Amino acid sequence: MATTIYAKVTEPILMAKGPLGEVHTYTQVRGYATANTEQYTPCVVGQAAEFTGSWPYYQFWLWRGGLFFDTSGLGAISIALASLILNRSAVGLIDPATQWLVIVPGDVLDESGLVVADYGQLLSITTDLGHITGTDWKTYGNDVDVSIPLNSTGIAQINKSGWTKFALRGRHDILGVADVPLERNKFGFK
Repeated sequence: MATTIYAKVTEPILMAKGPLGEVHTYTQVRGYATANTEQYTPCVVGQAAEFTGSWPYYQFWLWRGGLFFDTSGLGAISIALASLILNRSAVGLIDPATQWLVIVPGDVLDESGLVVADYGQLLSITTDLGHITGTDWKTYGNDVDVSIPLNSTGIAQINKSGWTKFALRGRHDILGVADVPLERNKFGFK
């Protein structure tokens, strides 16, 4: 018997970026303790680099997100398979096949909602609970539900007596791989 549990919070998405007109390295932006802003629409996870003038001035953006599920009603049922389903939106562009959308543990997040300080807390969270490659993501059309299977570690993260919390990060963000200017490796969903 399949049970569908919907996320309580899919927004905001936490965004950090280097200030316009200032040189901030990718490493600096990736390691910020807090996000610059909470971006509500559209939901995007990943990163991008843009020129802001003449070389070497360009700006990095990184997006991280969280999803919270009330799974307290699951009780003693056994879970063998589980997937996270996101509705793919037209927003976002994935350039190389090396970028993935990765589900990581969200234990450090409060289920009442994301705050800008959560951006920094997610930096060290890298355990892959399930993912979809950029290549696979691009095969889906817009406004289509995309299923991302949880692996056994992800299934073990499901809290049957409370809140299950997942975070979303791009693989490049996890590995610390900077995009080159004009490269956009972000996953759009709603």
